[in-house]
Amino acid sequence: MPSSPEIKYPYRLEQIAELTGHEDKVWSISWNPHPDHPLLASCSSDKSIRLYAYSPPSTPSSSPSTGSERKDKESEYNFRHVSTIATGHSKTVRSIAWTNDGRTLASASFDSTVGLWERSPSNADASSSSSAGDDVGGNKELGVSGEWELTTTLEGPDSEIKSVAFSTSSSSTSPSPYGNVGGLVATCSRDKSVWIWENVGDGEWETVSVIMGVHSQDVKCLAWYPGEDILASGSYDDTIKLYIDDPQDDWYDFATLEGHTSTVWSLAWEPLPSPSSSTRYLASASDDKSLRIWARTDAPKKGVLGHVNSSDQRWECVKVLKGHERSVYSVSWGHAPSFAADAGWIASTGSDDRINIWSIKALTNPTSHVPLVELIASREDAHGIYDLNAVAWAPHTTTGEMEGVLASCGDDGVVRVWKVVKND
Repeated sequence: MPSSPEIKYPYRLEQIAELTGHEDKVWSISWNPHPDHPLLASCSSDKSIRLYAYSPPSTPSSSPSTGSERKDKESEYNFRHVSTIATGHSKTVRSIAWTNDGRTLASASFDSTVGLWERSPSNADASSSSSAGDDVGGNKELGVSGEWELTTTLEGPDSEIKSVAFSTSSSSTSPSPYGNVGGLVATCSRDKSVWIWENVGDGEWETVSVIMGVHSQDVKCLAWYPGEDILASGSYDDTIKLYIDDPQDDWYDFATLEGHTSTVWSLAWEPLPSPSSSTRYLASASDDKSLRIWARTDAPKKGVLGHVNSSDQRWECVKVLKGHERSVYSVSWGHAPSFAADAGWIASTGSDDRINIWSIKALTNPTSHVPLVELIASREDAHGIYDLNAVAWAPHTTTGEMEGVLASCGDDGVVRVWKVVKND
C-alpha cells in the first residue's frame, strides 16, 4: 500500500540553539519579558533553574528567511549559559514565571513551596551602569549576569505545586519604572487548591485568597488574562475555571468551560485583544490530544468600581484543533511576526514529540467569534524520542529581533530554540 504524501506546510521550524546542562527532565521554560533582560530560564527535576542570555541578529529581517536565503542560524542567534540557581527546593521544580519588569523569578516546586528570586543588589547595581554587562555576540547584556538571591518563600498549599503565574494588570501592580510589575501571584496544586498572594511592598507578600472546592481533582495549570485580573485554571477534572475578585468579598469562580474529555494541561490567553474584534480568546491543551479555543461572546461590560461584571460574561468553545497523536502538554499564544498577516500564532507540543504552529487569522466580521485557524508548520521528532513538556514564544518587541522564535523543553533534559522560517 503506497504511503500517504507528505504534507507541505507554508513554514517550517529550524533549530537555532541547543541548551544543555540540566541533569534530569526539563519541565518549564520562561522568557524574561523585559527588553533590558534578555534571558531564557528553565527548570528541572534536578531542582535547579538555569539562565541563558541571548543576543539576536544585529539587523532583524523584515521578511521570513527561505531555504534559498538560508544562513547559518547558529551564528545569527547567540545563546549562552550565564547562571544556575541551586534553588534549595527538596523536590522537582515544576514551574517558573517572571514578573513583568523582569526583576523577579518565581520557582514552584513539588515540595509545596514557591521561591521568589532576585539578582543580588550588588550585581543589579553593577549591570545598570553604562560600562557594565557581558559582551554576547557583539551586543552588551543588561541585567543578565550575577548571583540570584532567594528573597521570599511562599508557603500554604498542602501538596505538589503544579504551576505559578504573575498577574500583569495595572489594577494589581506595584509602582515601577518598568511598567506593570505583577502585584498578584497565583499557584495551583495537587490538593485541588488555587492560592493568590499580593505584593504589599518592601518584598512582603500576603495571602489574599485560598480557593478550595472549585475543581474536583488536581489543578494542573494557571494563566492570567493580560490587562485584567481574570485568572484561568485547568484541571485533571477536564474543566477550566475562570475567577475574578469581588471587591466587596473574595475571589470566586464565575465560569466553567467544559468540552475536553481528559486532563487540561496548559492554558494561554491571546496576548492582546484582536484589533478587529472585542472578543477575548483562551486556548487550552489537553490529554484528549486536542486544543480548544474559547471565546468571550458577549460585549464586555463594567460593573461597580469599574470591575468586570461577571454575570454578563458568556464563554463558548469556538474551535477544536486536532494535530497531535498523543497528549498535548503545552500551548503558547504569541504575536504573529510582522511578515505574516495574522492576528497571532499558537504553538503546541506534547508527548508525540511534535511541535505544531497554528496561525490565527484576523476576524473580518465583527459579529463573528469563530477565528480562522490554519496549521502552518509541524516539526516531528523535535526532541528525538522524548516527550516535550513545554513550548514558549519569545517576547514580542517593537524592533522585531525575536519574531518567530520559540523555545521547547523535554524529558531529554534539553532546551531547544527554534525559528519559524518560510518554505520555498
